[in-house]
Amino acid sequence: MVCFLLGIRSVDQLETHYLRGSIIETFFISEFIKASYNKNIPANFYFWRNNHQKEIDLIIDNGDLYAFEMKSSKTIRREYFKTLKFWNELTQTPPSRCSLVYGGEEDDHYSNMHILPWNGIDNFFAKTFGT
Repeated sequence: MVCFLLGIRSVDQLETHYLRGSIIETFFISEFIKASYNKNIPANFYFWRNNHQKEIDLIIDNGDLYAFEMKSSKTIRREYFKTLKFWNELTQTPPSRCSLVYGGEEDDHYSNMHILPWNGIDNFFAKTFGT
């Protein structure tokens, strides 16, 4: 819907659009919310930013905290994990509850953190929350 309203009519247009990152991030978050509701997993969803502009795109709180950084890129870069590592140290959240969601296809791990492909959100909920 948002792409239609912005006049984006093709994947090629989205690839170069200045709002691409925000559009993809919003899509990922909506997929998490849908997965939570569809699997009847009660959870609260938050965005976190400190006074030094470090931010986590999505925090899921279902009694435990899960942190997600979202990138539209189809490739992984080490710097994508910088804020997740900061969050991990700040909150003492286990690295296994920190994930990078990206536009690629591979499910993997980096420093005990999940690398989650955009199309693996349902599988993540099934494995993590046992639904």
